[in-house]
Amino acid sequence: MRPCGAHALPHGSVIHICENPTVVEVVADRWARIRAVAGTSSGGGPVLVCTSGQPGTAVVELLRGLAGGGAECRFHGDFDWAGLRIARSLSEHVKWMPWRYTATDYRALLRDGKPSPRLAGIPAGSPWDPNWRSPWPNAASPSRRRPWRTC
Repeated sequence: MRPCGAHALPHGSVIHICENPTVVEVVADRWARIRAVAGTSSGGGPVLVCTSGQPGTAVVELLRGLAGGGAECRFHGDFDWAGLRIARSLSEHVKWMPWRYTATDYRALLRDGKPSPRLAGIPAGSPWDPNWRSPWPNAASPSRRRPWRTC
Protein backbone atom coordinates (compact mmCIF):
# COMPACT_ATOMS: atom_id res chain seq x y z
CA MET A 1 0.00 0.00 0.00
CA ARG A 2 1.27 3.47 -0.77
CA PRO A 3 1.88 5.69 2.25
CA CYS A 4 -1.42 7.45 2.87
CA GLY A 5 -1.79 7.23 6.62
CA ALA A 6 -3.60 3.88 6.52
CA HIS A 7 -1.94 0.88 8.13
CA ALA A 8 -2.82 -2.80 8.26
CA LEU A 9 -5.21 -3.54 11.10
CA PRO A 10 -4.38 -6.44 13.42
CA HIS A 11 -6.18 -9.75 13.66
CA GLY A 12 -9.39 -9.28 15.61
CA SER A 13 -10.12 -5.88 14.03
CA VAL A 14 -13.16 -5.36 11.82
CA ILE A 15 -13.38 -3.28 8.66
CA HIS A 16 -16.99 -2.38 7.86
CA ILE A 17 -17.65 -1.81 4.16
CA CYS A 18 -20.70 -0.23 2.55
CA GLU A 19 -21.53 0.69 -1.04
CA ASN A 20 -23.87 3.60 -0.39
CA PRO A 21 -22.52 6.96 0.85
CA THR A 22 -25.74 7.59 2.78
CA VAL A 23 -24.75 4.70 5.03
CA VAL A 24 -21.58 6.55 6.06
CA GLU A 25 -23.66 9.42 7.45
CA VAL A 26 -26.05 7.14 9.33
CA VAL A 27 -23.37 4.84 10.75
CA ALA A 28 -20.97 7.66 11.66
CA ASP A 29 -23.74 9.43 13.57
CA ARG A 30 -24.73 6.22 15.35
CA TRP A 31 -21.15 5.34 16.26
CA ALA A 32 -20.54 8.90 17.51
CA ARG A 33 -23.54 8.62 19.83
CA ILE A 34 -22.31 5.25 21.12
CA ARG A 35 -18.85 6.74 21.82
CA ALA A 36 -20.43 9.72 23.57
CA VAL A 37 -22.46 7.47 25.87
CA ALA A 38 -19.40 5.31 26.53
CA GLY A 39 -17.24 8.40 27.14
CA THR A 40 -14.59 7.38 24.60
CA SER A 41 -12.77 9.47 22.01
CA SER A 42 -13.00 8.99 18.26
CA GLY A 43 -9.49 7.55 18.05
CA GLY A 44 -9.28 3.79 17.61
CA GLY A 45 -12.98 3.43 16.88
CA PRO A 46 -14.68 1.33 14.23
CA VAL A 47 -13.46 1.49 10.64
CA LEU A 48 -15.92 2.12 7.80
CA VAL A 49 -14.96 2.22 4.11
CA CYS A 50 -17.50 3.24 1.46
CA THR A 51 -17.07 1.95 -2.10
CA SER A 52 -19.56 4.52 -3.45
CA GLY A 53 -20.93 1.97 -5.90
CA GLN A 54 -18.73 -0.52 -7.71
CA PRO A 55 -15.37 -0.78 -5.91
CA GLY A 56 -12.57 0.86 -7.86
CA THR A 57 -8.88 0.03 -7.71
CA ALA A 58 -8.18 2.55 -4.94
CA VAL A 59 -10.88 1.09 -2.68
CA VAL A 60 -9.74 -2.48 -3.36
CA GLU A 61 -6.12 -1.60 -2.59
CA LEU A 62 -7.13 0.26 0.59
CA LEU A 63 -9.18 -2.71 1.80
CA ARG A 64 -6.43 -5.20 0.99
CA GLY A 65 -3.93 -3.03 2.85
CA LEU A 66 -6.15 -2.55 5.89
CA ALA A 67 -6.96 -6.27 6.04
CA GLY A 68 -3.33 -7.26 5.50
CA GLY A 69 -2.72 -7.69 9.23
CA GLY A 70 -5.58 -10.16 9.64
CA ALA A 71 -8.56 -7.81 10.09
CA GLU A 72 -11.95 -9.13 9.01
CA CYS A 73 -13.96 -7.30 6.32
CA ARG A 74 -17.73 -7.10 6.70
CA PHE A 75 -19.86 -5.78 3.83
CA HIS A 76 -23.34 -4.34 3.62
CA GLY A 77 -24.99 -3.28 0.37
CA ASP A 78 -28.39 -2.11 -0.65
CA PHE A 79 -31.03 -4.83 -0.82
CA ASP A 80 -31.46 -4.57 -4.56
CA TRP A 81 -30.00 -6.21 -7.67
CA ALA A 82 -27.29 -3.55 -8.03
CA GLY A 83 -26.29 -4.06 -4.40
CA LEU A 84 -25.89 -7.79 -5.00
CA ARG A 85 -23.76 -7.14 -8.08
CA ILE A 86 -21.52 -4.77 -6.13
CA ALA A 87 -21.15 -7.37 -3.38
CA ARG A 88 -20.23 -10.05 -5.89
CA SER A 89 -17.71 -7.75 -7.58
CA LEU A 90 -16.09 -6.89 -4.25
CA SER A 91 -15.86 -10.58 -3.34
CA GLU A 92 -13.69 -11.14 -6.42
CA HIS A 93 -11.06 -8.87 -4.87
CA VAL A 94 -11.50 -8.96 -1.08
CA LYS A 95 -12.70 -11.69 1.25
CA TRP A 96 -15.65 -10.43 3.30
CA MET A 97 -18.44 -11.61 5.55
CA PRO A 98 -21.98 -10.19 5.45
CA TRP A 99 -22.73 -7.23 7.72
CA ARG A 100 -26.51 -7.27 8.15
CA TYR A 101 -26.67 -8.54 4.57
CA THR A 102 -28.25 -11.98 4.70
CA ALA A 103 -31.60 -13.44 3.70
CA THR A 104 -32.63 -13.27 7.36
CA ASP A 105 -31.84 -9.53 7.47
CA TYR A 106 -33.73 -8.95 4.22
CA ARG A 107 -36.82 -10.81 5.38
CA ALA A 108 -36.78 -8.99 8.74
CA LEU A 109 -36.95 -5.67 6.91
CA LEU A 110 -39.85 -6.90 4.80
CA ARG A 111 -41.74 -7.94 7.94
CA ASP A 112 -41.77 -4.42 9.36
CA GLY A 113 -44.68 -3.59 7.02
CA LYS A 114 -43.43 -0.36 5.45
CA PRO A 115 -44.04 0.04 1.71
CA SER A 116 -41.00 -0.43 -0.51
CA PRO A 117 -40.39 -0.40 -4.25
CA ARG A 118 -40.63 -3.76 -6.04
CA LEU A 119 -37.44 -5.37 -7.25
CA ALA A 120 -37.06 -4.69 -10.96
CA GLY A 121 -34.48 -5.56 -13.56
CA ILE A 122 -32.22 -8.53 -14.08
CA PRO A 123 -31.87 -10.66 -10.92
CA ALA A 124 -28.49 -11.23 -9.33
CA GLY A 125 -27.36 -14.00 -7.01
CA SER A 126 -25.95 -13.95 -3.50
CA PRO A 127 -23.41 -16.78 -3.21
CA TRP A 128 -22.45 -15.81 0.36
CA ASP A 129 -25.87 -16.85 1.70
CA PRO A 130 -27.32 -20.19 0.52
CA ASN A 131 -30.70 -19.20 2.00
CA TRP A 132 -30.91 -16.34 -0.46
CA ARG A 133 -31.85 -17.87 -3.75
CA SER A 134 -31.64 -16.07 -7.07
CA PRO A 135 -34.00 -14.53 -7.82
CA TRP A 136 -34.84 -13.18 -4.39
CA PRO A 137 -38.18 -13.97 -2.84
CA ASN A 138 -40.96 -12.34 -4.85
CA ALA A 139 -41.33 -9.39 -2.50
CA ALA A 140 -40.78 -5.66 -2.31
CA SER A 141 -37.24 -4.38 -1.97
CA PRO A 142 -36.40 -2.61 1.31
CA SER A 143 -33.44 -0.90 -0.38
CA ARG A 144 -34.55 2.56 0.74
CA ARG A 145 -34.52 1.54 4.40
CA ARG A 146 -31.26 1.01 6.23
CA PRO A 147 -30.83 -1.82 8.75
CA TRP A 148 -28.14 -0.01 10.77
CA ARG A 149 -30.69 2.01 12.69
CA THR A 150 -29.89 -0.52 15.42
CA CYS A 151 -26.09 -0.60 14.97
